Parts: sequence; structure tokens; C-alpha cells
Amino acid sequence: MADNKNIIHGDIHAGGNVHIGDITYLIDGKPLVIPFHLTHFIPSNADHVVGRTTELQATREKLLTGKPTVLVNGIGGIGKTTLALKYMVTHTPQYQHLAWLNAAAGVQSAFIGNDALLSALSIKEEVEKLVNAAQLDKAFDCVFKRLNDLAENTEGAKGILVVLDNANDLADLLTYKKYFETAHFHLLITSRAHPLDWQVVEVESLPKEQALELFKNIYPSVNATDEALDALLNKLFYHTLLIELVAKAAKANAMDFERLEKAINDKFIHDPDLQKRKVNVETHSETIGEEVKRAKIEEYIWLIFKNVKELPDQAREMLRAFALLPPATPFDENFLTKHFAQWNITEDIYDDLDINLVERGWLDKDGLRYSLHPLIAEVVVKHLEVDVVYADGYIMCISGLIKYNNNNSNDNLFEKKQQEPLADQLVKLFFDKDTKGVAELLHWLSWYYLQFGSFTKSTQYAKQALAITLRIPDVDLNLLARCHSVLSHSYKELGNYQESAILLERCLELTESDKNEKNLNLSIYQSNLAVIYRLSGRFEEGIFLLEKAISVDKKKKGPEHPATARHQSALGLLYRELGESEKSVSLLEDSLSSNKKNYGLEHPEIALNQMNLAMVYQDLGRYDDAIILMEKVLSYYEKNFESDHPFVARAQSNLATVYINLKQYAEAHTLLEKALASDIKILGHNHPKTAICKSNLAYFYQETGQLLKAQILFNEAYQTFLTTLGKNHPTTQMAKQVIDLLPPQ
Repeated sequence: MADNKNIIHGDIHAGGNVHIGDITYLIDGKPLVIPFHLTHFIPSNADHVVGRTTELQATREKLLTGKPTVLVNGIGGIGKTTLALKYMVTHTPQYQHLAWLNAAAGVQSAFIGNDALLSALSIKEEVEKLVNAAQLDKAFDCVFKRLNDLAENTEGAKGILVVLDNANDLADLLTYKKYFETAHFHLLITSRAHPLDWQVVEVESLPKEQALELFKNIYPSVNATDEALDALLNKLFYHTLLIELVAKAAKANAMDFERLEKAINDKFIHDPDLQKRKVNVETHSETIGEEVKRAKIEEYIWLIFKNVKELPDQAREMLRAFALLPPATPFDENFLTKHFAQWNITEDIYDDLDINLVERGWLDKDGLRYSLHPLIAEVVVKHLEVDVVYADGYIMCISGLIKYNNNNSNDNLFEKKQQEPLADQLVKLFFDKDTKGVAELLHWLSWYYLQFGSFTKSTQYAKQALAITLRIPDVDLNLLARCHSVLSHSYKELGNYQESAILLERCLELTESDKNEKNLNLSIYQSNLAVIYRLSGRFEEGIFLLEKAISVDKKKKGPEHPATARHQSALGLLYRELGESEKSVSLLEDSLSSNKKNYGLEHPEIALNQMNLAMVYQDLGRYDDAIILMEKVLSYYEKNFESDHPFVARAQSNLATVYINLKQYAEAHTLLEKALASDIKILGHNHPKTAICKSNLAYFYQETGQLLKAQILFNEAYQTFLTTLGKNHPTTQMAKQVIDLLPPQ
């Protein structure tokens, strides 16, 4: 237990339960006021939750005596979330702080994308900066650490309860297992997935007595004996969600038991779809038996919707619009008003929501926030024509929100991050649909994920965006060119320079042939292709392209425009490859001078300029100048990017080579080990950038007399260069020359 002197004061508030209210703590030497409710949604009433006494007791015992994390596991709709809800309400008095997070968009997003949580923990500004700098892992670390620190200042694990609802992606769960196992607070996770070696509470179908109680709580006037009602509920698998829907449907339509029983027997039990329906459960790790059972449950939901009751037209339209949103995610009235307005639904919105959807069981409501159960969402999408045509306007809207221009200071990555769950939900629904809207969405998501270093995901989305665009009639040449360009960027980051060049060459052809384009992007594409040519050893072709781009942009945009400066920097690097260092220095210094005026001193473009210039200073033996610039670059990247981001690794590796030339070997070795570990983790062993880092480390070993280690690494790097760049590439040839000069071991 933490020393209570760290708690400055606490207030007692009376509500549904008496609990500790806002508390002021000393954390990192600063007084911080932390509210009792760390998130907006905190359940306060569980009267509607029937039974589950055994599971509740097991959950409590495991949290108190075992690991701090318990996984509540079961098939969709069985009652995992309601168990977590009842646990939180029941044990509210035992905790000093409560949080409820939804992981439908991923574990990381649940923690770093909840504004209320970040504000409650007084880390919103810090996390926003990390997200804007694409340091998502650091942002997650920041949130988790603050929760752990807070727990240490309360009563340890007993002081804080966090519910992580709908964490259904198995791979995602496994990624964060180490965090969960070291939590200092109680963490209750609901999931369809069932990973091995986790502390689990299984949620099965309701026992007969509890199933009867649940039905009669919802529809107390049902005119049936317990035996007759039990026979009916048995046909519904004693499934929590099905029981709730049937009871609410019967109540809303004032159906007597005889009519209800006949409807289920005639329309549901004998429906042929119940015997053949299959459901793709993706990463939920359900068994075949559970999959079949869930398929039948899904069909029941649809048949209840279709046959037991009719919804007014507007309520149906609202349900369709709701199904485009991430399921199991609460949305408030302000958001929904804007969302429904896109379908011209503006009249009597909340009457329809409450009377026709909430009371009949199709939506859940807590306070002024509404959510749609994942199983119901799947049924609505499949049976109410929630197709790509219906969603087209909304898809274009979200594309505009996720669109990111990294050269526009008004574009904020943190704001884009808030739109990510909406965009990802649309991708899940319409990934394979051939429309311009889907292609645009995938294109901008690919570019967005590229900013965060998610190269594999970026490539997957970029490939699909290009494939769709090529299949669309009356192809949009501008979109087609952009799709080629972003896929080229992804291939470049993955080290596939040949494919990257082919894509950019095609991109240039399209841009030059597009009369509507007016060559606005032509110089940008020329510059990007020149970079690929440099990386591929095609230096003269790169110089030709860049001189054209600089000439055009100087006239159209001005000599100090960011585009002109970027082209000058790229040309400077090409001259460096050709050994023309004086030309290179002049161009890089001009580019840096222009960009300081364009961006100020703290900007990724400035850091890139400084790193490029430092490498040329090093070529010229100006080590003191080089080290000043490289230390600035590394400091900037470490402050603004994740510790294993490729930018950080490049800066570490380049700075290390300067240290080697200055014979500061200890500092160089530390940096190179870090850089190589990062490159292997992010890029893999066979990426050209990893090979460059291996070459630098081999250079260190050579300079310090560790020739066998040097030879091994030089050979590994050479094989990578040979495979990825070809034997005629200057980098490959240089690596071969170094190996030939090494003494035999």
C-alpha cells in the first residue's frame, strides 16, 4: 500500500453509493486533482442485470488473489459486457477511481483516444504531442504509466478499476499482454477471443432460473407458466441478448404468450437459414460449435426484427446509419445529431431513438449516450441494405476527415487519430467494394498509417486503393496518380526500390496526360522519383528530373518555397553520391536556410535538412560541424517520435559514424546497438536501411580491432544490398570493396 501522505485531501460525495470523490495527489512532485470517474461512461445501475452471481464472485476472487487482469470470455451477446457492468456497479464503493474503455477500434486507441480519460489523468496535452509526433507506443506508455502511478498512490490494485470492453482481436490482446500482467490496478477485459494462459472467467448461457427472471423482469405481464416459458427460452439457447430482444419485442407489441410462442415455433425454429448459416468470426478464436451457435443466434435476431415487430421508417433509417459506426461504442446526442443529418434525419430524433430503438432493445443507452451491440450491428448491415451505395456520401465525408497533409501546419495528427475508428469501421465493411469513395478512403488511410510507420498496413491499403481505382469505369486520373504515389512511398519504406520506381514513373505519365491536373503535382512526383533513382543508383536520371523540378518551381512558386527547398535538398544528396561535395553543401545549406524561414526551427523538414547536411560535412572532414547538427537531429527525433521509429534509428546510426571518426567509441557503440535493434524490429533483417546500420556497426568493429565481428556484419549487409539493390548499385559495389580489403579470418 502506498504511503497515505501522498494523498493531500479527499471529499466524500453521496450518490447511488457513497464513495470517495475527487482526490488530489502528489505525482512527480506536482499536486494533481483526479476525479472519481475517469471516463464519461461509468455505469451506476445494474438492476436490469439478472444473476451471474457465480461469475461475479469468481471475478472478484481472481482480481483480489491472482493477477491484476481478468478476461471475461464468451460468444457474442452472451452477457460479457453486462457482467463487467454489474461488477463495476456492485464494487464501486471498493474503488477510488473507475474507468470504462471500449476497445472496438483496438486496445491502443481505447487508452490514448479517450479524451475524458486523458483529461482526468492530466496528461491530455502530453499525449496529444506524442500522437502528433507519431509516437503511439509512447502515448500508450504514458497513459498506462499514469494509471499505474495513480494506483500506487491509492490502495494499490484495489484502488482503481478499468474495464476494457469488446477487446475481440486476439493478436491485439497478445500485443499488450505484458502491460496487462504488470498493471498495478484492476483490469477487467471482455472478449470473444480466448488466448491461452490468461486468467479467465467464462460466461456461458444463462441458467434456467436466471433466464426466466430476465424475461419476466422485462415483460412482467407475460401470461405463461414457468414450464412453458422455460421451453421457449430453451429454444433461444438461454442466450442473454436473444431473451432481451424477444421479451422487449413481445412487450412493445403487447403480444400474449400464445402468439409469441407460435411466432417463434413457426417462423424461427423452422427457418431453413438456421440450419445452414455460417458466420466468419475472424480473430475471435471461437470453436466450430460456438460458430454454428452464434450463426443461429444471429438469424434469430434478424427474424425477431423482421417478423415480431415493425419499426417506423425513420427508426429503421436511424438503425441503418448507426450500423456504419463502430459497434459497442457510445455516441452522444451532439455527435448523433450531426451523423443522422447526413441522411436528412432531423425530426424527432430522440423520440425515435428512445421509444422505437432503445425500449425495443435495438440500441443500448446510458445517460445521453447510445451504442449498438456488435451482433445487432452485423444483422442490420446484412439485412437492411447497409451497402456501399447507401454509405457513399458518408465514406467521402470520413475520407475528408482522415486526409492528412504533412506539409500543412494546420493539419493535426491527433485530430486525425480521433477519426481513425470511424474510418477503420468503414474499411471493415467495404474493403473490397469498387467505388471511388472506398478508393479515396483507403488511399488517405494508407498515407495516414505511413506517417505512423505502419508500413505493412499502409501497403495493404494502398494496394487495394490502386486495384479499386483501376477497376472503376471512367477512371479519375488524379486519384490514380495519387494511388501510384502513396504505394510507391510504402514500397520505398519497405526497401522495394524497383517497384517504387515503376509506380512513380507511371504516376508521372498519368500526371502529364491529365489535362485537369495542370501539373500541380508534377514537380513533387519528379522529386520523389529522383529520390528513388538515387537510392537505386540511377544518379544522372535523378539529377535531370530534379533540375527540371527546381526550374519550374522557382518560376511558379518562388526560390524559397518549401517545394523548391525540398528539390534542392534532394539534388544535394544526389551530388553527394557523385562525390561532388561542394555542390552538395551549397544546395543543402540553401535548402536549410529556406526551410528555417518556412517552418521555424522545430519541424521534421528542418531535422531532415540538418541530418543531410551533417552527412556532407562529415564527408568533408568537418566533424565538429557535423556533430552539432546530428545531436540536434537526434534530440528532435527522440523528443517527437517513438524510441524505435526508423527516423530515430537513422539519426542514431549517422551520429555514431561521426563519433567513430572522432574516436568516441563507447558513445558510437551504444547508439549503433540501439539503431540496429530498432531497424531489425521495424524493418526486418533484409531491408537496405538495416544493412546500412549493420555496415556502420561493422565499421565500428573494424576501427576497434574486432575484425571477425566486422567481417560477419559486412557480409550480411553486402548480401542484403546484393538482393535488394543489385550488384551494380554503388552501395553494393562499395560494400564489396570493403569486404575485399578486409584481412582473411
